[in-house]
Amino acid sequence: MPKVDCPVCGAAVDPETAIATAVHDAQTYHFSSTDCRDAFVADPGSYIGNTGS
Repeated sequence: MPKVDCPVCGAAVDPETAIATAVHDAQTYHFSSTDCRDAFVADPGSYIGNTGS
């Protein structure tokens, strides 16, 4: 599976081994750290545009 970008920091993340994930509007996002996930969960609207989707 190709790598995806962490929507918070932009780091490349392998969805198979991502440290953290979160679901927003029925889409799963993968994160490079739990800190990135926590920032996303607190305010997803600030990061949705960074995913390229």
